[in-house]
Amino acid sequence: MLQLIYALILPWLILTLPASAASDDRAEQTGNRIALGFTTGQDFTATQQQLDFAASMGIDLIAFSDPAQMQNLSIAPFYILLKSDIRFPVINQLRTKRELFAELRLENYRAINETWPGQIAAVEVLSYPHEKDNRFLPLASGLANSLSAQIDSPLYFTSGHPEPLALPGGFSFNAARVTPTTVPDRPAAAFTEFVPNGSERESLIALNRILNSKAELESSVVLLPAEWFFNLLDKQPELNVVFEGHLNGEQIALPIPSEPSRLPGLNWSVLFLLLLWISFILHYKFQPVYNQSLGRYYFNHTFFVIDVMEHRIRNTLPGIIVMIQHAFITGLFFYVSAEIMVTALGLQALAHHFPALFFPGNPLISLFLAGLVLSLILQFLLVGWIYMLNKKLTHFSQVLHLYTLPLHVNLIFVTLLVVLNQTGTAEFLVITLSILFGLVWFLSFNLAAIDSAGFLNEYKIMNILLTTGIFTLLVVLVIWMFLYNPILADPIRLAISF
Repeated sequence: MLQLIYALILPWLILTLPASAASDDRAEQTGNRIALGFTTGQDFTATQQQLDFAASMGIDLIAFSDPAQMQNLSIAPFYILLKSDIRFPVINQLRTKRELFAELRLENYRAINETWPGQIAAVEVLSYPHEKDNRFLPLASGLANSLSAQIDSPLYFTSGHPEPLALPGGFSFNAARVTPTTVPDRPAAAFTEFVPNGSERESLIALNRILNSKAELESSVVLLPAEWFFNLLDKQPELNVVFEGHLNGEQIALPIPSEPSRLPGLNWSVLFLLLLWISFILHYKFQPVYNQSLGRYYFNHTFFVIDVMEHRIRNTLPGIIVMIQHAFITGLFFYVSAEIMVTALGLQALAHHFPALFFPGNPLISLFLAGLVLSLILQFLLVGWIYMLNKKLTHFSQVLHLYTLPLHVNLIFVTLLVVLNQTGTAEFLVITLSILFGLVWFLSFNLAAIDSAGFLNEYKIMNILLTTGIFTLLVVLVIWMFLYNPILADPIRLAISF
């Protein structure tokens, strides 16, 4: 059904191009098209020679949003797919910022249309929205309807999925986002945005499949990153003939380079885990107080607590080391959980909505560092909380020993998580381990607070209420915010949906 819809829409899109476009012989030769995309903020700028060469091949569509990207360039041979800078919109934004989004798209449309009148072929309204949410269809439809009265060109949005879901009212079509690892067996959408990866071989194999599958359709558009496309032609100039074959409706065979020999990439999660276990073993072997305390905490807990409260165990260093180790464990937990549960596009969505947590480069490393820093801050706050409210705690080492020793269990859980990540695992196991990981952290504070409160001569219940009681309420509040507060919950749901 979707293929039939696209087959009807895309020829109409071509016929509704300006008169100058309709008179172009290339517009009537074939329904298979290649578009070149330019991303806002990227360093790459096409030269006039590159654009002229693309036009000579039969490419007549370019996609961009910022007029500055085409400054001092002649793009008369091209029709414009007006890209949107509204990326990763969540449901709450579609509900509360509809007027703002409409104003931004209209402003962008008018600016481009004034500079290149009559060349806009279609206008992208949204990029990578949360399609799987039941509220998306009516909200997106409302936004499109508010724009359609003022924009003559067809409206579309780019899906974050290789097979787009239902099309909201007011949109003429949608574009599917396809990577080398998500190429569908059959063409699910006539408009495809292809996103190559770091392997030229894998990318070309995938692109070859996509282009040949599109040849089965009457009309199709494949959007390629302009920088990648021109770099490809620089390496293999003969590819222009192959691409021309696709534009003429032919089945093609892209020349596939051999995979260059290279060392396997560094597996950061395994490396971090190995270093954690080495630090644990060294700490256990060379710190007598620590190796004696560890077994006593779990198997002779009552007497261990008495020794701590009577300050017979005085060394502060083991507790500090364990806190630092657990901070790294938490960072690794963030890293592996995200690697399992979130796609590369999902990580981009998180970076878009929470830019303070991410720096350019590897988003997983950013999450690792965020978890590490967050853990260090929270642990010192929690230890200080117990220490300040209990006058029987006369030395900081006392609360450190009571609080940190239960945290070792999380090293086991994160080890299981890393192993499951290497072997492949169901999501419910990841969720289960995540719950257990958080539960250990929750219990470590409560047990330390209750153990130390037991030595108070008075106000024991009050102390427990001011520590475990308030802490439990705060944990419930944080869980509620992550589940229901749109500022936190919506971006996370969007990231996981891809």
